[in-house]
Amino acid sequence: MAEAERRRLEEFNDPENVEIREWIIKAFSSDINQIAHFAALLVRSQGVAEKENEALAENLNQIKSCAYALSNESEVQPYQKKNLANFILEIDPTDPIARTFLDSLSASRTLNAQSNAFKAHAHRLEAKKFVVKEWANNKVSYQNNKSEFSRHYVRIVLQNFGVVIKEKQMREVWLKDTPSAS
Repeated sequence: MAEAERRRLEEFNDPENVEIREWIIKAFSSDINQIAHFAALLVRSQGVAEKENEALAENLNQIKSCAYALSNESEVQPYQKKNLANFILEIDPTDPIARTFLDSLSASRTLNAQSNAFKAHAHRLEAKKFVVKEWANNKVSYQNNKSEFSRHYVRIVLQNFGVVIKEKQMREVWLKDTPSAS
């Protein structure tokens, strides 16, 4: 209690507050109607500020609720999150949370698809690396004949890696001579 009283007195005796009080006393010259009018204006402006604060708090709570519903922490199913984000965008097309969620959902799908494709083709990539390396080491013994090399290595790739590849693909795609960047 003593601390609260000390702070109240400190605020009351603050030089700025003293100066404002003296200005009010001079301005209203003890006219009770003017003082009452001034007090009514203060109360009304405070009420407007409170309503603005309530509206702001309501908007912030709505944003927080939407952000939570769309976050990984909520137990909402992914399809429900997408539906919620689309619904929010129908109401407000500029809503940053819903737009960001849908954009990240799209990016996530793309990254998952790329990751799954890489996993699915990983065994083929190993086989391709092997063939390219073998071609670099043995092309002289095949007299630079990719067709002959491909006929022979199609069987080796099938036996060693379990990858079925046609001679033409090995010859024209895997052993494609790409010119250097320089």
